[in-house]
Amino acid sequence: MKTCFNTLGRLPLHVAASIVLVAGSHSAAAAILVSVGNTVQDYSTGGSFSSTFVTLPAGFNASGMAASGGNLYIAANSATVGVIYQFNPGTSTLTQFAAPGLGNNLQQIGFGSDGNLYFASQGNGIYRTNGVGTTQIQSNVQNTIGLTGGSFVIWGYAGPANAGSLDGYEVANPPGTFNLVGPTGGNGIAGTGNYYVPTSIVLGSGGYIAGLYAGNGVTHIKSGIGYANPGTNLATFGSGGDSNDIVSGLTIDPNGNLYASVSTTGSAAKLYSFTGQSGAPTEIATVAGAGNILYFETVPEPSTPLLCTLGLLALFKRRRP
Repeated sequence: MKTCFNTLGRLPLHVAASIVLVAGSHSAAAAILVSVGNTVQDYSTGGSFSSTFVTLPAGFNASGMAASGGNLYIAANSATVGVIYQFNPGTSTLTQFAAPGLGNNLQQIGFGSDGNLYFASQGNGIYRTNGVGTTQIQSNVQNTIGLTGGSFVIWGYAGPANAGSLDGYEVANPPGTFNLVGPTGGNGIAGTGNYYVPTSIVLGSGGYIAGLYAGNGVTHIKSGIGYANPGTNLATFGSGGDSNDIVSGLTIDPNGNLYASVSTTGSAAKLYSFTGQSGAPTEIATVAGAGNILYFETVPEPSTPLLCTLGLLALFKRRRP
């Protein structure tokens, strides 16, 4: 953190120290944010717990996260209602961004290139909101959990045996919804013989990456998914008949490294890292109740903190003859 010492000149040292403490209230950069119940927790990319980043109102559990303009947006559900919160880390202010009125089934969220926030509502469809109004862009979407934003908003679809697909919506020039890959012609996104539920999706350097829960209880992470291309298997978790394995979150840091949150039967959720977006996963942390994850960096501290500058102006004013 930059201090006021370079600008204080000949002022007494004890005065400088008091101003530096005020300037130190700026937020530090976060790394991997993990939703756990009604909290969002901050972990380093090496898996070390840092702090509780934000706490939601009691009774709400976070189900999805997205970032825009230095703010964190959190989809959360209570026993009766789902809402989307906005958290400003600079002021530590939590406000309600949108209350879509769709019940308690909000899932993962992502910003489109048009500035709208898109979200999945399990059993209802895919929606977008600007915080004031909410519009449905796709109905009759079964078991939708995973979603990611951008120029194309992509979400998962689960159907009968051999199904499982990624569908999408072009934000800039909406042609309606389209099928990115599977289950056309019986070719599911992860093969045949089971139904597949895409539970988390992120855009990687070589195509989309998705966590897939299969009807036989085996969970996959597949990478390089593109138009009519089901991609390749990157990692497998769980075993046949294990119904609780799920990839609840995927995120990529600015260096292109992939991270995953995976829950398994009989143990707490685990966080995994990948070198780049390939190779075997490395377990970096065990986090009871971990859900969706996101790489998030707060607004950086100004080179000359505003509070420091204001403090100096007030000090010079008091010392002026």
